[in-house]
Amino acid sequence: MALVQWCEQSSSPCFNTKSASNFERSKVFCLKLILPLNRVVEPKIITKMAAFQELSLTVKVGHFVLFVSHLLVQYYDVLYINDVYGSPIPHKLTFGGRWKFLTVLNFMGHTLFFGSCVLADLIEGVLGKKAAGLRKVQDYVLASVLFPMSMIVTVVFWGMYAVDRELIFPAALDKIIPPWINHVWHTTVVPVLLLEMYLVHHRHPSRRAGLTGAVTVGIVYLIWVLIVAQVGGFWVYPFMAAMSNFQFFLFCCLVAVIGCSFYLLGEFCNKIFWGGKAKPTEFVATSSARRFLNI
Repeated sequence: MALVQWCEQSSSPCFNTKSASNFERSKVFCLKLILPLNRVVEPKIITKMAAFQELSLTVKVGHFVLFVSHLLVQYYDVLYINDVYGSPIPHKLTFGGRWKFLTVLNFMGHTLFFGSCVLADLIEGVLGKKAAGLRKVQDYVLASVLFPMSMIVTVVFWGMYAVDRELIFPAALDKIIPPWINHVWHTTVVPVLLLEMYLVHHRHPSRRAGLTGAVTVGIVYLIWVLIVAQVGGFWVYPFMAAMSNFQFFLFCCLVAVIGCSFYLLGEFCNKIFWGGKAKPTEFVATSSARRFLNI
C-alpha cells in the first residue's frame, strides 16, 4: 500500500514525462510494471527501486569522473606532448598539429560527449528541466560516430602494433608517451562506451541515418588526411607512405567496411542490453527494470 500511496501523492517532477530525465522516467516505467503485482512483495520491490535510484546517482557520478579524467589527460597531452611546448614527437610540429591523428580526434569526441552528459545531468537533476535535445544528439553521436571510431582506433592500432609497431607507434615514443596514456587513448575507449551503453539506454537512430553519419565522418577524415599529405608533404601514418595508390584505395574501402560493421555491432549491443527499440515518446527501461526487479 505504501508504494501505491507514494505514487499517488508524489508531486515530484519525475512523474511529468515531458520534463523528466531518462532515469526518472525509467523509475516511473518500473512502477508501471510493478503496481499490478501482489502487495505482499512490496518491501522487496521498494528495496529494489532504491537500488535502481542508486544506480541513477552512480551513473551521474560516473559521468562526472570520466569527464574530469578526460580533461586531465587532455591537459597532460597539451602540457607535455603538444607542439606548443616543442614536443619531439614526429609530425607534432608539422601541418595539422595533433589534430590530424584519429586517436586525438576520437578522444576529444569522448571528452565532449561525457561533458555533455554532465551538462544534461545537471539540467535535469538540478534545474528539473528536460534535456531531450541534448540527449538526442548524444544518442546519435554515440551510435554513429564515437562507437565505430573507437572500435577502429582500438582494432587498427593494436592490430598494426602486433604486426610492426614501427608503422603505427615507434618504440622511440615510449620515452615520451607513458604506457597508461597509450592505453587510455587506444584501449579503454571501447569498454567505457560499452559500459555507458549498458547502464544508460541510448536510442539508436535508424540504420540508414546511422550508417550515413558514420560514412560521412569517415569521408571527412579521409579528405583531411589527403589535405595533410598534399599541403604538409607527408602522410599522417607512416604505413600509408609505403602504399601504392591502389593499395591505399583498397585500404580505405576495407576501413569503410569495418567501420560500418562496427556500427552494426554497436546496434546489436544496444539491442542485447535493452531488448529492442524504444517507443518514440517514452524512455523504456525494461532491461534495467527487470535486472533490479527480477520480473
